[in-house]
Amino acid sequence: MPYLRLRDLRSGSLYEFEAGEVRVGRDPELEFSLSGEGTDVVSGTHLRFVYRVRRWWLEDMGSRNGTYVAERRLGSGQAEVVAAGTVIRLGKSGPRVKVEAAASRSLESTLAEGATPAEPPSAEPAAAGPQAPPGAILKLVFEEAKTGRRYSASGAFIRIGRGSDCEVRPLGADDELISRHHAEITLAADGAALIRDARSVNGTFLNGKYLEGEKPLQEGDQIALGEEGPVLFVEELTLSSAGGLTTLLVRRVAREVSQGTSARVRQLIWSMLAVVITAVAGLYILAERRERQTAAALEEQARALEEQRQQLEDYRHALAAQQATTDSVLFVASAEYERLRTELVAATEQAAPASVIDSLRGALIAADQRTQALEASLARSQDALRRQLAAGDSARRLADAEVSRLRGELERASQERVSQGLVDSLRQAIRTAEEQASDIGAQLRAVSGVNLAAVAQANQHAVGLVTVFQGLRLFDGSGFVITPSGHFVTNRHVVNPDGKEPDSVFVTLADERFMEPADIIVVAPPGQPDLAVIRIRDYSGPPIESVDWSGTRARQGEPAALIGFPAGLGAALDQTRTVRTSMSAGIFSQVTTESIRFDGFTVEGSSGSPVFNANGEVVAVHRGSLRGATGLGFAVPVTQLIPLLPPEVKAELGIE
Repeated sequence: MPYLRLRDLRSGSLYEFEAGEVRVGRDPELEFSLSGEGTDVVSGTHLRFVYRVRRWWLEDMGSRNGTYVAERRLGSGQAEVVAAGTVIRLGKSGPRVKVEAAASRSLESTLAEGATPAEPPSAEPAAAGPQAPPGAILKLVFEEAKTGRRYSASGAFIRIGRGSDCEVRPLGADDELISRHHAEITLAADGAALIRDARSVNGTFLNGKYLEGEKPLQEGDQIALGEEGPVLFVEELTLSSAGGLTTLLVRRVAREVSQGTSARVRQLIWSMLAVVITAVAGLYILAERRERQTAAALEEQARALEEQRQQLEDYRHALAAQQATTDSVLFVASAEYERLRTELVAATEQAAPASVIDSLRGALIAADQRTQALEASLARSQDALRRQLAAGDSARRLADAEVSRLRGELERASQERVSQGLVDSLRQAIRTAEEQASDIGAQLRAVSGVNLAAVAQANQHAVGLVTVFQGLRLFDGSGFVITPSGHFVTNRHVVNPDGKEPDSVFVTLADERFMEPADIIVVAPPGQPDLAVIRIRDYSGPPIESVDWSGTRARQGEPAALIGFPAGLGAALDQTRTVRTSMSAGIFSQVTTESIRFDGFTVEGSSGSPVFNANGEVVAVHRGSLRGATGLGFAVPVTQLIPLLPPEVKAELGIE
């Protein structure tokens, strides 16, 4: 049972508590209520003592004037271990409380009716108990409560005190309270650890009780060297033997020799040699067979790598075709701009009305701006695709080099007849390299299979960077607009970081420089899909172009793309402080009604981003990823969002 004894140093009154929590303050409902002179600086619930993990802890409860331990202020919500002798002040000028005892107290055994009570133990130190088992060693690790300093000792007899011959010397500011030999720890005949007081001046306390005679010592026990002296917690207590073990073979041979049966020894040795020779022959035959299998596998891998090289050439051709499409779009936009400019010049020369000239001039400026925006957007899309192809090409070359290196090592190992363990290790490394090369090939096929420029051009203006403020902390993520009225989808952990409500939420849309305030509409509770819906105030932009509300257009193995803001605000801003999206491509590696896995490049840090299929339809909301040689992302299917949407949003989207 937890036990705490406190003394009010102002009045000298002593208070005892047998509960796991003791609250202190001016509130009369508390376990320890303070009143009278000097208590006006004490809060209603100022602090509390809590007993957990066999220790008493002191916590400040957000008091106005603070809690001081040894003239050091304890932070709000901070916990600190207390022990006998600790003095606590409530406020800088408030009352002081001293911890007289902080331990746990066990109930006395119930006495049977008619039985004679046992005689109290003698106050004299008990004589040394039975001798410990031969060769037994006791290993102990202590932690000093106030300083947190650790002490370790080992042996069959351990002394605690100030003496230089003591194995544990917890010296500090209060070392005058410790006797030269204060306490002793020994081993009983059954291997149990026993502790006794060594005739110290201030006595020894075990778990808050005065130590009389020998008592068993266990992990988690609390040893106090005097009422106000240092307190040691027993963190580890183990018993081991000093003698080593002899192997079965050596013991058997020794026994045979000692018995003088040399013939049996020779028989044993020859039997072992026969077993070893048979095992070596078997391993040699197995190694030959596996070597042939590995050579065939390497040939197959070489053919696969050649196919990947050919596919990479096809991807380069696809990139060239996409560049041609981009040039065509820019040519049309430039032609429109030139046509409007010619009409403006002609209208000016013919003295057309001012309204016509102003209209043409406005259309010319708008066309110029659209051309510039289109050129920048397409350039970013092409650059993203080019970077991913370059990364895939580099990874493929590294995989080729690794397989070639492993093939050479395996060839040398086969010629030199090295150990079977090394051959197996090389074979496992080759299998790993083959799997990596296969993954890279699949991702490269996905990159060329998705028209990133078209997907980005159609949807990126509806993608936004979410910024959440929580006190002095800032969090960010991604999301996308689903309705013309500004309803915006993201993750629960983006708008409720650490499970706490934010102070404010803002959204910065792609290609914009300013944040727009947003309101939280609905957040999925814990245990449900990681989704949330917010609404951008006074939104006037476009929503995402297409959403697969049926949940049928994401198929395993098909290409996919992701648009978002990896690494948050820091990586999203360009030199003009404008927010720019980033794009990634890959494949759907697993598709279920509850979760979609996205295997591709650079997906970490894009929480809330829309995940598109090859047709540019949003099929999922990205929620997290694993970082490795390739990126593995996890997303929530958009069908999981439908039950979360308010009725007015469903009506606006035209879904049930």
